[in-house]
Amino acid sequence: MAIIGKIQNHYKLIVVIIGIALAAFILGDFLKKNKSTSAYVGEINGEKIRGNVFNSKVDEATEMRKQMTGSANVTSAESFGIRESVWNQMVSELIMQKQYDKLGLDVSKEELDDMVSGKNPHPYIVQNFTDPRTGKFDPKMVKQFVDNLDKVEPAMRQRYQMIIKSIKDSRMAEKYQNLIASAYYVPKAFAKKEYLSRNEHVSLSAVALRYETVSDKQVTLTDADYEKYYNENKNRFEQEASRDIDYVVYNVKPSDEDMKAINADVAQLYSEFQQSKDVANFVNTRSDVRYDSSWVKKGVLPGRLDTLAFSSTPGTFIAPFSEKDLYTMAKVVDMQTRPDSLKASHILISFQGSGAGGKRTKEAAKKLADSLQGAVKKNIKAFGELAQKYSDDPSAKTNGGDLKWFQDGSMVPAFNNACVRGSVGDVVVAESPYGYHVINITGKTTPVKKVRLAIVARKIEAGNETFQRIYTDASSFSSENQTMDAFEKAVKKKGLNKRTMERVRPNEGQLPGIDNAREVIRWAYNEKSERGAVSSVFDCNGKYVVACLKQIREKGIAPLEQIKTDIKPLVIRDKKAEILLAKMEKVAGSKNLVQMAQQLASKIDTIQNITFASPNIPFYGREPYVVGTAFGLKKGEISKPIKGEMAVYFIKIDEVSPAPVVKDYNNEKTVVANFFRSRVYREVYQAILDKSKIKDNRILFY
Repeated sequence: MAIIGKIQNHYKLIVVIIGIALAAFILGDFLKKNKSTSAYVGEINGEKIRGNVFNSKVDEATEMRKQMTGSANVTSAESFGIRESVWNQMVSELIMQKQYDKLGLDVSKEELDDMVSGKNPHPYIVQNFTDPRTGKFDPKMVKQFVDNLDKVEPAMRQRYQMIIKSIKDSRMAEKYQNLIASAYYVPKAFAKKEYLSRNEHVSLSAVALRYETVSDKQVTLTDADYEKYYNENKNRFEQEASRDIDYVVYNVKPSDEDMKAINADVAQLYSEFQQSKDVANFVNTRSDVRYDSSWVKKGVLPGRLDTLAFSSTPGTFIAPFSEKDLYTMAKVVDMQTRPDSLKASHILISFQGSGAGGKRTKEAAKKLADSLQGAVKKNIKAFGELAQKYSDDPSAKTNGGDLKWFQDGSMVPAFNNACVRGSVGDVVVAESPYGYHVINITGKTTPVKKVRLAIVARKIEAGNETFQRIYTDASSFSSENQTMDAFEKAVKKKGLNKRTMERVRPNEGQLPGIDNAREVIRWAYNEKSERGAVSSVFDCNGKYVVACLKQIREKGIAPLEQIKTDIKPLVIRDKKAEILLAKMEKVAGSKNLVQMAQQLASKIDTIQNITFASPNIPFYGREPYVVGTAFGLKKGEISKPIKGEMAVYFIKIDEVSPAPVVKDYNNEKTVVANFFRSRVYREVYQAILDKSKIKDNRILFY
């Protein structure tokens, strides 16, 4: 009823959206058929990545995530993250395998076996075969698992294979990095240079004219000034593709009329809820969330509901209340004192028609279960052996039927209830949809108070008229302001909250305030979207968005016009340097630093013990050109004017302190080699990635 009601409320808007979507789908499909790259999501060093191959890997990773999180679905943000992870993994595998093949690197079966079940197993193995309750790693469990790998559940086998692949990939990368690191050699001359750069000192006197002493008003910039700086520093302007996007978000919130209708609907719903004789069915047909029969302890439920539930008695109805965007009402179905966690071992005996399959009849299965129950009661120590022999649960082959600790409610109801009702040490038989379970209850935590609730939730959402009104406002804003200037003026006039996101990369998934912004970003990268373009209305999970493409940056050297504002302070600095250098040239012929300082209306700074390895000047900052010049001068020599980072300088060398004589430079060799090795581990992959030819077409599809 709740879902049907929503469809009825929004049917006009849905018809429009479906019509647009169908047109876009048909047109998009036509266009894709005419694109030569449509079958490929990318190309890595000449190897094309087919869309079906990529999607298959994404599906596998998605299913794996669902298994690990226990969730039936993934969010749009999680889905985006999975696609990014899969792509990065494919890139890594393809570019690195080429390197491994050139060197003949591989991981042998014996080597891999040793990392799995040897004396020092890989950390991934330790992590995945450590008992979470005890924190202890059990090597025997690994061996049992591997020996019975063909008998375990497919999902578990797939996860294990992924672990093995990760171990092998890790080992290959380690070998490759070690080869590069071990190949590095530090000649004696390099080691000596390193030693001198850290231990030779100079003291100097300096006359400096800071750039800030020249007013910006004294500087007039021309196009030639910008071009000169740009051409001299082009290599510094390498960039990746990115976009600057301005956008406004129209949040659709219920109007006063919507709230009146919602309140009336909730009141009627609560009345019907109180009269319902089958609360589970009522919840499943009338609520925005399905019925959950779990038992929960205090502190698990949302704050207000938690307080109300635990202060009530079974049969009590909790009246509707609103929190955030949700109305909640509930009935306390039951209240018990129950253990929070249980521990048990089981032997599963399946039969024809059961969830676990099986060839035996139900009667034969029950007879076998009863027989095993009797045998276990006589000799409890035989449970593990009997489980390995008779259980139809594949994991019993490796764990002897031991399920370890599990949360109350995490097993199928019949199994869970048998464990709750029984006592520690009991051996009982329970029937579940999977078959008959012979259960040995081996542990229970101290019982705590728990409740079982039937919760009816109703989302507080805007009605059809509100959706249409907000959409119309957004659509009008878009159609009436199709230039960047008009967009800016309209934002100010209407008092809208404009947001800006700079340097948005093509495969990002979010913008501030918008969790799923892929369509906005895809529009910004569409070849037909020009700088200054204003988009139509995007529906981003119930929020309407209108965007303006503020800036387009393509991969490569940024054009001058694009970075002119960014480099302006540096161009001004260079012009100031010209002015100050001209002043210094007028006194450069003097051999008296004191007179030079007086003529320049400056002062002399005395700077002690500078080293080549640390090119910093106190009170001025990092000045590599000045320090480099200092180590090229003789004692008493005055330099020519030097253009620095913070000022222009005259320097005079007052003292040169040679480095102490040492027998060898082994320490420096070690320092330099270790620094190189650390860079190998951090940077070698990035270096190979930068040299690879990678074409990423994913934005055409996702």
